[in-house]
Amino acid sequence: MRAFKLTALTVLPLLAGTAGPLVAQGSNPQDRDDACRSFVQSFYYWYAPIAMDDTAFPSAMDLAIQSQVLSPNLARLLEEIGAAAVSGGGEIFLGVDPFTNSEDLWKKFMVGDVTRQGDHCFAEVYGVSPEKKDLNPDVVAEVVFQSGRWIFVNFHYPGYPASSGQENLLSVLRRIHRSMQPQYSRLERGGP
Repeated sequence: MRAFKLTALTVLPLLAGTAGPLVAQGSNPQDRDDACRSFVQSFYYWYAPIAMDDTAFPSAMDLAIQSQVLSPNLARLLEEIGAAAVSGGGEIFLGVDPFTNSEDLWKKFMVGDVTRQGDHCFAEVYGVSPEKKDLNPDVVAEVVFQSGRWIFVNFHYPGYPASSGQENLLSVLRRIHRSMQPQYSRLERGGP
């Protein structure tokens, strides 16, 4: 996972960049779709450049957790698995960036189509470069508007070959969490 230095100045752009979309919630369905798209796009404008930076700690993922744009359940799973990986001296627990579904990050990510199912908004996110844009979304961000703000509740990976396009971050984290339970318990007790 790529990393960078945490300062108040790195977290503030995310909060400032998403402040409008967090509260911009109209009764018109198009307004709701536009607010969802704007929130997701603001996140990727903030996230992609710092995720590409290889130089420091904590990781961009850690900053995303701290920014409170993730649901409590998603943030908790990411924190627990990350803590177990660090305390166990193990390998990085995810082979790809969980918010972009890629190892080699694009310099830019753009939100495409937005659809809704009930109160959930699904925003297709594409990696783009001056030379090309992916034909299929790299990730589909699932967000909801709760307590006066948008939050990410899941990230779907439509191009994940082993899952016929049905893989998502929550299912991956739950599998990892279940598989590490015996190891995590030993680590807490101070065992090998």
